[in-house]
Amino acid sequence: MNQEIKKKWVAALRSGDYTQGDGALCRLTPDGAKYCCLGVLVEEVEGEDAWDFRATSQRCTFQENSAVLAGGYLAKTGVGSGYASDLMRMNDLGTSFSEIADYIEENL
Repeated sequence: MNQEIKKKWVAALRSGDYTQGDGALCRLTPDGAKYCCLGVLVEEVEGEDAWDFRATSQRCTFQENSAVLAGGYLAKTGVGSGYASDLMRMNDLGTSFSEIADYIEENL
């Protein structure tokens, strides 16, 4: 994985700036946006403009005109699909962002 992106991602996961959620890269709730660990990666690299916050079902989806597409995006940042699956599973099973950051440091 690109080490500069990795460092930025790990720092963001530990920052406390993101509220953890599950089932989507990003989901809007009455309390604000909630992120999967991979959603944090997207936002840290692409910025908030990567999302279409007007998305239906309150899931934040990628902007139509964005070059960021879910499958290609992970390849762009160097996160292989096996690691992405592991990270999604960890996130959705309640592993904290801090523990996920430790995993990323050790394995990616």
